Amino acid sequence: MGFKVSVTGGVKPEVLKLFEGVDVYTFIAGRAITNADDPHAAAQSFRDEINRIWK
Repeated sequence: MGFKVSVTGGVKPEVLKLFEGVDVYTFIAGRAITNADDPHAAAQSFRDEINRIWK
């Protein structure tokens, strides 16, 4: 359709699967990472799930 899809708001690694098959341009996952006990591990969880779904 000529536009890029960005997903934001309440994004957590476990919901990424809902977008499988969609050409998502970017995910914006602020508090899911910054408020995590271990922000590095939270960011890595996002990366792992994105790589699993969109490899």
